[in-house]
Amino acid sequence: MARADLVQRLAVGVVAVAAIVWLAVSVVDMHALAAAQRTASRRSLTPALLRKGVADTRRAQDLRPGDDGPLTERVYLYFAAGRRSKALAAAEKLARSEPRNRLGWIVIAAITRVTDPKRAADAEAHLRKLIIQPSRRR
Repeated sequence: MARADLVQRLAVGVVAVAAIVWLAVSVVDMHALAAAQRTASRRSLTPALLRKGVADTRRAQDLRPGDDGPLTERVYLYFAAGRRSKALAAAEKLARSEPRNRLGWIVIAAITRVTDPKRAADAEAHLRKLIIQPSRRR
């Protein structure tokens, strides 16, 4: 009986430690994204602020690689800073990894409207489909 109790306590301890680690990673991720959002909302983004914001999004992405939130924030940062080629590259990566993310398609359409009207029209068509047929949760 004592051995069974020890195994149960050990199992509960392992689960508790795993939960604490997961929560800690989530909190650090949220703080990194919040810092990037604060940076993106500034009136003027200096090169140093942009680097800091991008570093925050990369740190958040390292913590949760499957999450598109950091990439979405990076699109905002580059677009707000007027870094159109970087914003376009990040938006295209976002559209590939998460085709239902409207921000990626909006930025692609906005940036390519003059330089690549066909690409802009394709992005707008994809965006219209998303608006007309909203994504359904599985």
